[in-house]
Amino acid sequence: MRVTLNLTTAVAIGTIIGWAQRNARVTFAVDGDTSCIVEGVARSIGGPGGSFATADDDVRDLFFRVSSTFEHFLPVSDVVEMLRDGLIAEV
Repeated sequence: MRVTLNLTTAVAIGTIIGWAQRNARVTFAVDGDTSCIVEGVARSIGGPGGSFATADDDVRDLFFRVSSTFEHFLPVSDVVEMLRDGLIAEV
């Protein structure tokens, strides 16, 4: 589901982009399950499977890549909601 672009969402997207730019360590609950916590390194924001974003892409439709034991491609719209709900954070 795509999140509405308002001030709160814009600030959250800025935070997520900052994590990717800095290769920040992040921790998140997989599928919202707080009994399954993953820690990894924020890598990029792009298309499915790691493809590059283009100038015409809406960031809300892209994926946030986190490297841990496995590569995780989280929809940015979901990450915005996870951030709001306290299910993802910088370590």
